[in-house]
Amino acid sequence: MTSPKLEQLYDELRQVDAGTHPRYLKRLRQIEDLCQEQREREDIAHELAVERIEFEYKKRKQQTQDELEKKEKELIQTMLADLDEMEKRIEWEYTNMEVSRICSANVIDSTKKTLRGRGGVLIEPPTYFNATPKPATPNITPDTRYLLTDSEIAEDNQRLFEVILVKQKLTYDGKVYKQGEEVHVENMEYGKFPAKMDCITDTVVSFKSTLPWDTRQIHASYSDLTEGRVQISKKRAN
Repeated sequence: MTSPKLEQLYDELRQVDAGTHPRYLKRLRQIEDLCQEQREREDIAHELAVERIEFEYKKRKQQTQDELEKKEKELIQTMLADLDEMEKRIEWEYTNMEVSRICSANVIDSTKKTLRGRGGVLIEPPTYFNATPKPATPNITPDTRYLLTDSEIAEDNQRLFEVILVKQKLTYDGKVYKQGEEVHVENMEYGKFPAKMDCITDTVVSFKSTLPWDTRQIHASYSDLTEGRVQISKKRAN
């Protein structure tokens, strides 16, 4: 081997030891470029993952908030319906109490004759107006015409009713009812009586008795109908 060639090899060896060899530097730059590209790809993937997680979080949070607002509205409507029913019931009871009080009050007739006894004490002959009235015996016999039998009650308690509520229309246990239709309605408090479907909304169905002397009303929520606390049936044609 000639001396210049050997000298060149020694020179390249010194460059390798010093880390300044051109081929070494070229390869080092290639590795650094690949490393930089890989780091950039990882950063982009991380940002995309963060954006996806934030999107899913906001989406689920909004869904939960919407469901909460819907439940709150349904609860408020149910409470308002219950309060309205309670107010009407109290008003009905108060009106009946006032009527009973007026009917049982003694009416004084200023034109009737009286007798004066000893000591100037007025003695009134017993009449319709001043005689002590006998209290009327209340009729406590329950009306059993519309009560369910034990087997019917057991059958109803073993199943849930299929209910679909839309505005002015109700699908109950496979049958369609429309607002204004006359049906039979039943619950534990009032028993069973003929009624008209006075109002049908997305959450509440209101019933009013069709009997002229009856002021009973029922406001049934979706759960009342599905769980059987309020039951309805088609009115049979005479």
